[in-house]
Amino acid sequence: MSGTVRIHYKKKMALGPEVLASDASAEVPLVITPRPSPTITTNVLEHLYDAIMLTDLKGIVQQANHRAEELFGYPLIQMLGQPLAQIVDGISEDLMRLMHQQLQRGRFTVLEARCTRQNGSQFPAEIAVSSLDLGDGPGLCFSLRNITQRREMQNQLCMAQHALQEAACALLMADLDSQLHFVNPAFCRLWGVAQPDEVQGHSLDELFGAANADLLRGGLAGTPWEGELDLVRPDGTVLRVQATSAPNFDFANVLVGLVISFIGAAPASA
Repeated sequence: MSGTVRIHYKKKMALGPEVLASDASAEVPLVITPRPSPTITTNVLEHLYDAIMLTDLKGIVQQANHRAEELFGYPLIQMLGQPLAQIVDGISEDLMRLMHQQLQRGRFTVLEARCTRQNGSQFPAEIAVSSLDLGDGPGLCFSLRNITQRREMQNQLCMAQHALQEAACALLMADLDSQLHFVNPAFCRLWGVAQPDEVQGHSLDELFGAANADLLRGGLAGTPWEGELDLVRPDGTVLRVQATSAPNFDFANVLVGLVISFIGAAPASA
């Protein structure tokens, strides 16, 4: 939401190396401003992955790196001396003071806010804030990262989750050990249970019997398995269903389990 900054505080801790994907955001063409004579500080800033902006405690930009110029479309000369609030929504002097106080207490500060490029386009950003000495007084270091792709992925996951929950057919997911870790409301209705946690954590063998479980595990071979099964509900009712069991892969295309669906449930005697 424009004008709103979400703040997260974290205790200081040792961080291991992180592998980062390249930034695929649309960058704004510009002529990069000549940089000041390199020092250890400027060399570090220019070689960081994130866009970096150094400000005083009023939020006035004192320094920025190449990455910041590319991300926002402003040449350095136009950013220096300008308030950070012009490009990061929700930044204020009160917020700057609050962040400085929190950092003095040994806490990292992470913001989520909308940022505005020179051409008026906006993007969501994750911003890590730390304190530093500017030489003539205390200041803050803002490390900004475009999280558009992350937000889009989160939205897609939310839509997928909603689709699974609202699906008319019974859906469940099991891990490589055949343990259920997800069932949708349709499966709960089919199986005659009130809540997913009544079956989650149980194995395919426990719920459907060893013979049916072996057939369903056929989906682990790499291609979907389909067939009719007779399932015995906890109340003793026998249901005949058309079952499909397909391999489930994670984001790295590693097999992590099964996605199983049951449709056309009817009493086996029908």
